[in-house]
Amino acid sequence: MKIETVKRRQQIEQKRLRETIPQVLDQLETDSSELAVRNALRALDAHVTGRYPEQARPLCPSGY
Repeated sequence: MKIETVKRRQQIEQKRLRETIPQVLDQLETDSSELAVRNALRALDAHVTGRYPEQARPLCPSGY
């Protein structure tokens, strides 16, 4: 294989990686934020349920 062909393929792959890395980082930020919110809601649910078990149980939606 010619050196020019190998270099061109490497350039194409590097360009793909440069385009993909910001997308992956953005998705990680989104997932981290969603996970943080879910964890906060779980903690709040546990706190409310622990303090007011008879009143909180019907109000707390499942799935948190």
